Amino acid sequence: MQQGLRYERENPELFAALGRVAVRRGDLRALPSLQQALALDRFNTAVQTNALQEMNLLSRWLRADGRYNEARITNRTGIRLFRDYSRLANQVAQHTAWRNDRKFRLTLEARVRGRELYAFSAEMN
Repeated sequence: MQQGLRYERENPELFAALGRVAVRRGDLRALPSLQQALALDRFNTAVQTNALQEMNLLSRWLRADGRYNEARITNRTGIRLFRDYSRLANQVAQHTAWRNDRKFRLTLEARVRGRELYAFSAEMN
């Protein structure tokens, strides 16, 4: 995947895949990879929702591994991504004159992940 990024530096799918692999390894390098995927394809509901899922998983795995500070960092990043996604979805919904060919919206799964991220944050304090 790293080599793929050398040739396609603007490919959100590669960044998302890189982030998923880093999550499975318990590696905080997942955060910038997932954030870059979102920056490159911010109106993609699946990318937004999957990033929240990955942040939730990583923060829980890190806590289970005793890496509490890293779990907090990941959780805070996930909450920030959820807030950004929610704001963007609200903007799209409010501006009916904007084209929304991709039917961008806040998914139910994203709402659930957002609640889980907030609950996890409360548990960590």
